[in-house]
Amino acid sequence: MSTNNKSMALCLLCTLGCLSATVAIADAPLHTLSIKKSIPSVKLISNVVFSQVQMRGYSNVALKMDILQPESPKALPAVLFVTGGGFINANKDNYVQQLLAMAEAGYVVASMEYRVAPTVLFPAPLEDVKSAVRYLRAQSGKFGIDGAHIAVFGA
Repeated sequence: MSTNNKSMALCLLCTLGCLSATVAIADAPLHTLSIKKSIPSVKLISNVVFSQVQMRGYSNVALKMDILQPESPKALPAVLFVTGGGFINANKDNYVQQLLAMAEAGYVVASMEYRVAPTVLFPAPLEDVKSAVRYLRAQSGKFGIDGAHIAVFGA
């Protein structure tokens, strides 16, 4: 195997998550490369239906959330993110980079959508947030959440 091919193989092994690799280049002695993994892998679970509500003349409209779940052997605290929008816009896809940073710091992060004005009036958005918290508690085992430690955060 050429030196270039060995380097490409090493990069591929590291990219696939191997924590150590041995590389022999030409007649040089073997070298072991050890990589300590400090940031957990994060899984994105998209469009999880957490509630079905009455809206716009329909009796069963799905409200969804995206969940960022860090790889962990134990249950983690969760953060429910409520995007800003003056209760007239509720795009759960906002602030992806910040949400990912929270997940990499060891929190399960859920970004939710909620009903907005003028389709509904207050307290409907607040009811949606409470419904999302109840859902996360009820499904804590499924998503690796410590159900006793759920925070609500928003913009």
